[in-house]
Amino acid sequence: MFGGCGCPCPCPNTAENAENRADNTRARPKPALPGVSQCVASEEAEEASIDLLGDLAVVRLSADAFVRLSANDRKMAYELMGAIRAAEPILYDQRNAHGLAVKNLAEELALHRNAIPDELRGKADSFTSLIFAHKGPRDPYFARKLEFTLSYAELEIAAIAVFKDGAALGSAKTETELRTWIQKLRPVLFDDRIAPRPAGKTAASARYSTQIQEIVARIRSARAFASIQQQQLLDLQIDAIQSNSDTARAAYLAKWRISSFPVDIIIGFWGPITESGDAEFVAHMYLANESGQDVFQRAIDAVRSNVAGGSPSLLTPVAPLPVVQVPLVIGSRGISNIIAQPDVDPVKLVYANDAVLQSRGLIGKAAVQALLVDKSRETVVAACLGDLQTTIQIARASVGKPTNHPAMRAVAMMHADATVLASPSPYIADGLLSDDGCAAYLGDVYLMSYLLSVGGLSADGSTAIAQMAGYRADSAVVAYAVERGAVKEVVRNGYSYLQVTGQDAWVSAMGDLRDASREVLMQKDQGRASKLVERKNAVSEQRWIRSAREHFSALGIPARIVWQPPVLKPIMDESGVIQDITLDEEANWLDASLVWLRGTAVR
Repeated sequence: MFGGCGCPCPCPNTAENAENRADNTRARPKPALPGVSQCVASEEAEEASIDLLGDLAVVRLSADAFVRLSANDRKMAYELMGAIRAAEPILYDQRNAHGLAVKNLAEELALHRNAIPDELRGKADSFTSLIFAHKGPRDPYFARKLEFTLSYAELEIAAIAVFKDGAALGSAKTETELRTWIQKLRPVLFDDRIAPRPAGKTAASARYSTQIQEIVARIRSARAFASIQQQQLLDLQIDAIQSNSDTARAAYLAKWRISSFPVDIIIGFWGPITESGDAEFVAHMYLANESGQDVFQRAIDAVRSNVAGGSPSLLTPVAPLPVVQVPLVIGSRGISNIIAQPDVDPVKLVYANDAVLQSRGLIGKAAVQALLVDKSRETVVAACLGDLQTTIQIARASVGKPTNHPAMRAVAMMHADATVLASPSPYIADGLLSDDGCAAYLGDVYLMSYLLSVGGLSADGSTAIAQMAGYRADSAVVAYAVERGAVKEVVRNGYSYLQVTGQDAWVSAMGDLRDASREVLMQKDQGRASKLVERKNAVSEQRWIRSAREHFSALGIPARIVWQPPVLKPIMDESGVIQDITLDEEANWLDASLVWLRGTAVR
């Protein structure tokens, strides 16, 4: 997931950069992280830049290839962005019972920010930015409330100030009603307990009918700019959203699986079950990087020739279609490398290579330094990390899922991991892993990937499928290795580290796991599958999770990464007709959110 930066940017410890790192999110701060060179977008170096919002790092992306699209593709992307924007209320409501009220509060604070007292404006900006980034008052990854610098008393002052400036907050008509409304939100925002969702919710298709109608309308507007082939796909997308039926979703996925267009979108109730009781609404749009697809396809072919022990029955029926892409709009969780459902095989491999590469150097090196017990291996581990994660993602997409049983699906991913880890030589020969030095430290690299993930730095969504299934495949792999004495915990200065006890022990454990998981898959033995993945007594994962997060925090490493795509902005003639679409890549997170809210970028 992470590797070296390699960016021609100035040292972050200069006086000039120290001044730029002032605590002001609107000034595009460049935080000095341990051992990390900070890349800043410029005309000379098209690299990512980074903003800090509390313990959240926002990596701003570039999408230069957008200008090379046809005018119709750019207009279609703009209309599809409107469809994703229409889904925003769904995302907030699914994540918290009071999500829509919190959304209302954050939006009005942002839209009327100039009315907030000067001494509170920076804290209010941080408050609204965090709400926008997490689509609600809680961090869905860590299942905890957000930490605000703005106190409740200060929030009340800010809310009253924007209310007097014309902000529409709930149904409040008077200041007294406003104070009552804010008081009801106090436990939601400042209490770590999860507010229960009211009972008796209707089905998603009915509850979100207004948003779905708007989404469908915008997709139909986009259809006017699409090719005939993409119109057919958009029609299936509309049917899948409106009906929310398994049949319609399967028809859409079958077409999407074999389709490749310059602008790609996935939108609908595709994700894991949320506290609302519905599948999470996923809304992403990507810009295809067609120049990288041939290389990625060769990687997929190479992995498929080596995984599953040569048994065709353990492979997905067809190779996943690689779509090497840049995110244009991220409407929900972030980027998941594999789009899949609990009842279907992975259908398309989405590798947001530009986004991942731009994120690696910003934070990854510092994280590796923090979590690696043997510092002499730091260079090799950092260099191999991205290669191993990419190879494992392809391997997981290539191994078939013999049943819908969640444990069986987790075992399939464990089999993919163990196959790569037990016998890395074929992947070195194919150029997927760098060299024999990487192979010698593959256990340490995998453990680093695991700790980064449980610590929150899973920028590429590498565990999304395991979490959808109810299990973490990497957790079960590590637990298996611990049971066999191939991995040990080392505690230093109060922090937990994981280390391979020896190369032979590691390779032997992974070989045994590869064979055991293959047998379970071949026999479709759900009982053995459950035993294989439920190995919690062998590890102290909660302690490792807590240790990794505390270590990141102590070193000033953000707990999580999100990507901020560029803002799409219309070019209109005097009559208001859109002539073309351009990009704004300079807006910071809050400014981009304000553009989104005000409708400047969306009609």
